[in-house]
Amino acid sequence: MSLLKLRKTARRHTRALCLACALVACLAAPAAADLLSYTATTDGGGKAKDLTSITVDHGIPGWQMTYALDDLIGITLTHFKNNGSNPANFCWDSTTPSPVNQRAAALDADASLLTGIVNPGGSATPLTSDPIIDDLNPANSTPGLAIQFDTPVLNGPGPDLVFFEWATTSETDGDAIHVSPLTGIGTGGLHTTTLSSYDIKPTSPAAKPIGTFYLHRYSANPQSISDIQTGALSSYVTGSSFLAIGTGIDLSDLGYAPGAAVSGLFIQDDTSGGGQVDPVFIAGIDNPMRAARITTADGLGADSCAQAGSNQNNNLGASGHLACKQGTPGNNRFVYLRFDTTPTSGTQLLDASLTLTMSDGSLGAGSSTTEWTFNVYGLLDGAAGDGSPDVSGSPGWWEGTGGTATSTSWYTGDDVDGIDWLNAPAVDQAADYGLTSDATLLGSFLITGAQQPGLEISFTSPELLDFLNADTNGLATIIIGRDTPGDAIGSGPSDTIVHFFASKEYEGGLYAPALDLVYVPEPTSMTLLALGGLGLIARRRKRK
Repeated sequence: MSLLKLRKTARRHTRALCLACALVACLAAPAAADLLSYTATTDGGGKAKDLTSITVDHGIPGWQMTYALDDLIGITLTHFKNNGSNPANFCWDSTTPSPVNQRAAALDADASLLTGIVNPGGSATPLTSDPIIDDLNPANSTPGLAIQFDTPVLNGPGPDLVFFEWATTSETDGDAIHVSPLTGIGTGGLHTTTLSSYDIKPTSPAAKPIGTFYLHRYSANPQSISDIQTGALSSYVTGSSFLAIGTGIDLSDLGYAPGAAVSGLFIQDDTSGGGQVDPVFIAGIDNPMRAARITTADGLGADSCAQAGSNQNNNLGASGHLACKQGTPGNNRFVYLRFDTTPTSGTQLLDASLTLTMSDGSLGAGSSTTEWTFNVYGLLDGAAGDGSPDVSGSPGWWEGTGGTATSTSWYTGDDVDGIDWLNAPAVDQAADYGLTSDATLLGSFLITGAQQPGLEISFTSPELLDFLNADTNGLATIIIGRDTPGDAIGSGPSDTIVHFFASKEYEGGLYAPALDLVYVPEPTSMTLLALGGLGLIARRRKRK
């Protein structure tokens, strides 16, 4: 049995294999966290001072990656507004503050864990619309801080940026924050996420005591970047006995698609939780691995189902529902999915998962406790039906637009017929419900109960990954059959129990079957890295 996750909420699309810098042996599976540890220089008392590296887990047990400071993507602080009861402070490692117009550098241009711009403004509730940044009329601006990345951060597997703040030894976690897109909130699935628990907490062994720092207080709460840079400072207080804690932030949690390029973010203190957050270091992660989501609606992708019996020569390619069933002979159904994986051709896939969503089709109620087993197969590379659907010779199966076929082939000269039971690749026509050796078993998953609209199924297995890596033409066909027959409810064979999955035609393709892939664009670099010969793969941009 392969791994399986069932959930009705959106799943985390980016899971990945990770590499440790110059690591040869595979490490033991880490705890479920994004930011695992960090290193820093120390002062004369052995307390942390300047950040030098971070180690993160990108989602697959046994692999992790260490990033040196210069391998992170720097930021520029573009907005800051305090609206809290605690005054904003310019934090420095000296009793003498940095010169006017250079204070933002305390957060956006150094690696020190002793410096920052702390106590930004916030809200008790997450933003539901885009933040307003109006330095000419600060009263109109949204409280919080905005950052721009020096180069866009690509949404890859696992954490895409890191956030550090201070905490005392008496605290159990970091101060909660709301993290939002700068634009597009409420569109395309983008939204604010609230981070209420840090990966490295004050109680974590990875948290490090930091040296003495100095909080230079502003005479008036800053309402803009101009106020941060030039505002009058009234006094300072000394800070000690603090820890540097931090967390990874995954852009997928804000609704960004795998591979999306993000130029900046908006961060607010979550004022419902008490104290105010103390940002001291923020940076993007330039992960050499990439994530991609490919659906049956992309490129030469396709989806359909094939039904036996009286509908054996009927094409169902236009349906919004993909019906899957094993029952009495003559009413069985297989689901066919083709994914155009050419965007990842020539790469090494590190992880792959298939996502299906149950639609609102309904035939038969069934028992809510019955466990139904579904088998997932791959159509072998080069088998009949595996090719491109738009070429002659050995074409791939054709989705079709519905109707009755005029032949038993999906492609005969200039006549194109869509897939049906009689021409479906790998269907064993001599069996009631079986496939030929043209299909290989990739694993199986379970669904408890009958139709559950909105239920999301995530399937992954080593066999799925091997199948996709072995593909040579950039077109992968996956076949799904229900291994549990229709009499599982205990009343004899029942042709009323059918499970439906959403096709790319369902609700405009919002729930189209999808492959989530994690890959390395340059597998030769990965090989050298694993042998310890290169250190980390060169990044696009060095931190300031």
